[in-house]
Amino acid sequence: MRTLSSKVNEIETMIYNKTEHPYVERFIQKPFIDSDKLFVLHHLYEKSSVKDDLKQPYMVSIMLVQMALDTHETIPSEFAAPMQETTKQITVLAGDFYSGLYYYLLADLEDIAMIRTLAHAIEQINEAKMKLYKNDCVSFDSFVQTIEKIETFLLEAVVHETRMDTDTFSIIKQFLTLSRLMSENEKWMNGQVSYIERFAQQYLSDRQMEQYVKEKTNNLKEKFVEQLRQPFVNIELRNYMCEKLNVTIDTTAVEEG
Repeated sequence: MRTLSSKVNEIETMIYNKTEHPYVERFIQKPFIDSDKLFVLHHLYEKSSVKDDLKQPYMVSIMLVQMALDTHETIPSEFAAPMQETTKQITVLAGDFYSGLYYYLLADLEDIAMIRTLAHAIEQINEAKMKLYKNDCVSFDSFVQTIEKIETFLLEAVVHETRMDTDTFSIIKQFLTLSRLMSENEKWMNGQVSYIERFAQQYLSDRQMEQYVKEKTNNLKEKFVEQLRQPFVNIELRNYMCEKLNVTIDTTAVEEG
């Protein structure tokens, strides 16, 4: 029996084949596929009641949207080192290219409902990104909620549209949010541009910033680990998330529960 990881690799190869473009790759790196989102998306679709012949094109379409969003996000803000103008233009066009591919695939399936669902998600995510960019979060909870929306709203829209497993998705939301927060923390510690640093500087002194963010992130991680103990959480999914976030749980307690 093929593992979930091997099935995910197959989808990833399909996406790369669809997005391969020699001219684009002369100027920018090979398109980034968010392996975490693809993994959890595949898990959700495997457990869903969606028709088998639709699962693969849906997953490819959704990940193309995610790729478009991620590609546009690589264009540096005013706070980062500038990008060469030609590279910037090609990056914008590449993001638009991936977005156009998702629309083409779903239009070919005549799935207007899913096109609308994904279009609405793109709009909401871009609004959240603008809030983050403008540093408009008024509290750490607001900052986390904005990160959560950016990282999870695309999948959340699909979950509601196709009536997937909402209990498991609640844990997936925590995983993706924590993963982004930890990534922002790592950028900060390495002296790179970080949204979490910009937020903290607005409200805290230099002495307070690092400790405050560390405590808040650890609290979120502890709540996440507690949720992972739920008996309905798939073992392969649990192991994947634990490894990615470098956390451990007492599996004996889970089995006994």
